[in-house]
Amino acid sequence: MSGRLIEHGLTQRWSARRIAAALRDSETAGVVSLRGSRVTGFALMVHDFRHSQAHLLLLAVEIDVRRSGLGRALVGWLEKTARMGGIRRFRLEVRADAPGAQAFYECLGYREVGRLPGYYHDKLDAVQMVKSTEP
Repeated sequence: MSGRLIEHGLTQRWSARRIAAALRDSETAGVVSLRGSRVTGFALMVHDFRHSQAHLLLLAVEIDVRRSGLGRALVGWLEKTARMGGIRRFRLEVRADAPGAQAFYECLGYREVGRLPGYYHDKLDAVQMVKSTEP
């Protein structure tokens, strides 16, 4: 799913093995959406409790269930659990060639704070976004 929906056009770096390894890390949280036995979406976030921040690593939602609120629910669940641990600042990178994804994150309260040239495989720029929340 990551290769098809997030890393399309690039060499896949987020293999099932890498995602599983990330989930074994006690600082990482993940959430999966199922419709029957079909995975319709997932998200992965790593927490940095020492600095009260978290980094959304991955968010993927199948095309046929987009605009249903699933992406919002996945990110919301991760943010809520992070806030329970004292985290108040969230960050992410999104492909610069994905204006729809950028608009989605803006609707969730994220704002652009910078750009990273060549972030994805020295080919594609990333937009850095952050969100800060009150306790």
